[in-house]
Amino acid sequence: MKKKLLELIINILKLIRLYQFVPILKRYEKKYVFPLSLKKWPKRIPSEMLQNGVQYDPSGYYNNDLYISKMGKVRSFLFGKEVLYGTLLNGRTEYDLSYTVDHGKVTVPLCLPGKKFRDLSIVTDSKKIKLEILECSKWKYFTFPEKCKSVKISSKESSIILGEPFRHKQVSKKSSRPKCVVLVIVDSLSKLAIERYKETPLMPNTLRFFEGGRSFSNHHAQGEWSLPNNASILTGLYTSNHGLYRPETIVNITKPDDVTFCKKDDDKCSIEFKKETPLLSEVFRNDGYLTFGANGNYRIHPFYQFTRGFDRFLFYANEFKDREMVNEAVEQIKAFPNRNHFLYLNLMSLHSTSIPAWSFSSEVNCNLENRARLKGTGKIIRPYDHSMVMRYNIALKEIDNHLKQLYDLLDSLYEKDEIVFCLSADHGVTYLAKDEYLLAEALTNTPLFVRSPGIKPGDDHSLVQSVDIFPNLLHLCNIDMPKSKTDGKLWSVLGENERDYVLTESIYESKYELRIRDKTFIYSLKCFIENDRVNLKGVSKKLWKISKEDKYEKKEIGYQNQYFEEFDKIAMKHISSIKEL
Repeated sequence: MKKKLLELIINILKLIRLYQFVPILKRYEKKYVFPLSLKKWPKRIPSEMLQNGVQYDPSGYYNNDLYISKMGKVRSFLFGKEVLYGTLLNGRTEYDLSYTVDHGKVTVPLCLPGKKFRDLSIVTDSKKIKLEILECSKWKYFTFPEKCKSVKISSKESSIILGEPFRHKQVSKKSSRPKCVVLVIVDSLSKLAIERYKETPLMPNTLRFFEGGRSFSNHHAQGEWSLPNNASILTGLYTSNHGLYRPETIVNITKPDDVTFCKKDDDKCSIEFKKETPLLSEVFRNDGYLTFGANGNYRIHPFYQFTRGFDRFLFYANEFKDREMVNEAVEQIKAFPNRNHFLYLNLMSLHSTSIPAWSFSSEVNCNLENRARLKGTGKIIRPYDHSMVMRYNIALKEIDNHLKQLYDLLDSLYEKDEIVFCLSADHGVTYLAKDEYLLAEALTNTPLFVRSPGIKPGDDHSLVQSVDIFPNLLHLCNIDMPKSKTDGKLWSVLGENERDYVLTESIYESKYELRIRDKTFIYSLKCFIENDRVNLKGVSKKLWKISKEDKYEKKEIGYQNQYFEEFDKIAMKHISSIKEL
């Protein structure tokens, strides 16, 4: 009570500009020392929370001068590009953080919000160090050695945001776990780009790294664009089951300081993952992995809760900084060499071939003819364009060169049986081929490379989907699947029966589209969504036969045959399983 009264008097004196009395009153302020309540959670996400869903509040993400959560509440804080778990501590109070050094060497993230530089005092084993933090509203990292017995922090001028500590010592449930698990998603990477240039590959470093791995030629994305497809990869669910597919839910999404939601009382406003749906990152974090994510895709926004389960997540909001993201992943491994790592990278520069996000040397050496830009084309369905293809190829070569840094580090630090690496894409592009329709082969047939000691190397022509990445990564890492729904299944090389077909779907605004493929036929269904249901009134259905010489060539055939009937039964069963959109 006395402390609050003193603060009130000081603020009143400041308002009437009687500053000479402020220092006198401040002498009577007391320092209160008490242990922080953030002790157990979210050091590890309990397994029961994986089933019930981790409780997140979207208002818990903050950027620079936006308001901050209540005292002591565990939230995710966004400062600059970094999203970390943390809690807000009041200023002019000393906090005992000795619990953080109970298990050896530890790194503690701290952030002092505001614009001006602030003071920060750190006392370790009675040795006091005073610092001036020149970069406020930015996460700073302070490491305390294994011999350290006590840590206390305080600031006279600022509140402090305490991030969840990073321990340097690995505590693993099983010794059989791989030490480094990497999932790289290259936005817009079509399988056609790999197949077309076999003699002079666009990604020689990637092909070399995966020589001892497995390459899947019939891997298909779940849809046509980034938001639902990345959600399918991280949850193992079809678009209609994870529910994250509405582009209108977040407005001004490219401006992190000015994000607007659609109306919260709108039933169509799906702004986050379902609480009962665990993310791949949450499963790995719960198993003792230090989880890191770096994303250049503005659709993979923190407000959608793609940051769930990541100890450290970098959000670049469409800045096309692939080289920087790969370098940050390398730095993450080097900073914690004794921890098991799960790394998720979403590289975006290949998506930006209309206005290329390439290097200085690539721009200088690009012919004028290859800089022409097609006008009047859609965002997703674009006709074949030679100049776009040339820029695409340049960007892909650059991505491959950036990834080489990560490949080289992994090969130098780990044994082959300590690495599980998966590289794929959320979707491809239509302008590489002359398939100008939604869910076309060039758009949904994406590469999938997997390197792991638990998988037989070679080329694989079985039918697989991006929802399969979730269960197969866990299987290769000897981690049990969570007890939740999944649409993914194990690949045939790991003992399961091969899929009879792959299913891709588009749920966009009022339109619904479904494609079912096997190695011979493609079934298509188009209709509309009314009252949050797929309305089959006026539905359009077609069946194509795929050319044996070229899978990108197909011929429409009549649907009065057994193949159409079989595919139609599968489609109707899937649509009937969709409870609500």
